[in-house]
Amino acid sequence: MWPSVIIPTSILMTPLLAEILRTGHVRSVDGQRSIPPDSAITSDVGLFLQDLIRQRKPTTTLEVGLAYGISGLFICEALRECGGKRHIAIDPNQSTQWEGIGFNNLAQAGFCDLLELHESPSHLALPNLEASRTRIEFAFIDGWRTFDHALTDFFHIDRMLAVGGIGLR
Repeated sequence: MWPSVIIPTSILMTPLLAEILRTGHVRSVDGQRSIPPDSAITSDVGLFLQDLIRQRKPTTTLEVGLAYGISGLFICEALRECGGKRHIAIDPNQSTQWEGIGFNNLAQAGFCDLLELHESPSHLALPNLEASRTRIEFAFIDGWRTFDHALTDFFHIDRMLAVGGIGLR
């Protein structure tokens, strides 16, 4: 469960993201189950990500680790607000472990036009993106948390980051 954070009413937020933060739960794709996220960023981290995106105004963002889509909701909301065009999400377990909930949440919030989902491990997806000359201005690494995986993610993301881009873990 997340620590209680009061979000100022002046902050615009998609109704779905506001509901997830209010209840501390996500819904299954069929809407029948309420699930407390065991893998999600806190609302203060999400607001921090949004502040960075609003300041830098990237056109393309990337995240490693979609899970329930909470960080993706924060990122896509700010990306849309600043006129961004593409959010790349990498999660090999989106359809299995996470039951498609992250993708579904982004779709329900109206962000399908921004989303490009890669359901493969980041150590395979990132080199493929790099080989296709993908350029990004913002990246958030929240995937597998071992040193070797994080280092590999940083290595490939650094090679795709535009000058002045931001990569966070």
